[in-house]
Amino acid sequence: ETAAAAGRPRRHIGTPAIVPNQAGWSAGLQATATMSSSSTPHDVGRALIAAFEHVLVISLSRSLERRQHVGRELGRFDLHRNTDFDFVDAADCRAYGRWAFLPELQEGAPRKHNESGRQIVPWMRKPCNGTWHPSCSDQEHRHCMRRRMKPDLAATRCGEICYSISVVLALRQFLASNRSRVLLLEDDICATPYLHNAHSMLTSIAAHRRWNMVKMGHCFLDEGARGGGNITEPACATSADIGTPRVHGNHIFNSLGNSYCAHALGLTRQGAQTLLRLGFPVSAVFDDVLAVLGGRMGPRHQSQALRAAGLRSASELGAIHFKHSLFGQLSRQAGATAGG
Repeated sequence: ETAAAAGRPRRHIGTPAIVPNQAGWSAGLQATATMSSSSTPHDVGRALIAAFEHVLVISLSRSLERRQHVGRELGRFDLHRNTDFDFVDAADCRAYGRWAFLPELQEGAPRKHNESGRQIVPWMRKPCNGTWHPSCSDQEHRHCMRRRMKPDLAATRCGEICYSISVVLALRQFLASNRSRVLLLEDDICATPYLHNAHSMLTSIAAHRRWNMVKMGHCFLDEGARGGGNITEPACATSADIGTPRVHGNHIFNSLGNSYCAHALGLTRQGAQTLLRLGFPVSAVFDDVLAVLGGRMGPRHQSQALRAAGLRSASELGAIHFKHSLFGQLSRQAGATAGG
């Protein structure tokens, strides 16, 4: 199964209406935000924790193989469970609507109803016509507005909803802690060659905290758009990749980047609160929430999302991205199926 979704589909993505700002993050940081092969995996792991304090991995409690995979992958950088990273139990589509962890489903919680008097599920916004809108959910998710669904049907039709609720759980867990920053990962991540050589970039991130969101992995790139082609989606690293590539120049850019996917995302508390305002109740798959904030669905939807998040402009997001994906996904590697 993919990451947290238990049936989460991989969607075809169209061309963005606009391209976010791709300017370098800061001219003063260009000398330090480079890739180098002189650091050990342990050094990179320590720099990762210095930048983000802790790692939360979204994973189904029954996905033992995936959890073992994550343990091995992060262990390559001397990161250890409980001290450096923890798992967040994902919302399982097999138990759709019976999630004991949602306060909105507890006994005595207020119930919402639509104009016809029909009860509305508390984990979703009402459906609407048209494309994504922060006040209502897309029509493609109307089948998920039921309080109870058969497991197979829920996994087939509502995997994206379960995944998005899982991200909400991770955001809430982070905000309930006393940490100021976190790195959210899905459980099918893999280190790319760029992560092995990202010590100086991570050190720069840790030292210059003028950010609220850091996108560290990309997919569904638009290489042909204006400003496109500055992001790469590399494959997972093998032992032969360690020590390469030796790439110089600035690798940190403003905005969420010209791509989709949210399998590796660094956040401050302010960034998590912004995403939580848009992420729950669910109105769209979480990847699309990031995409609309970054401007990939056009200026009108971006403006709507920013206002709903309490922001006046995209610059207030405090979003940056790495030019190269530091984390890839097993499910997107050559020869892999969507189920990983």
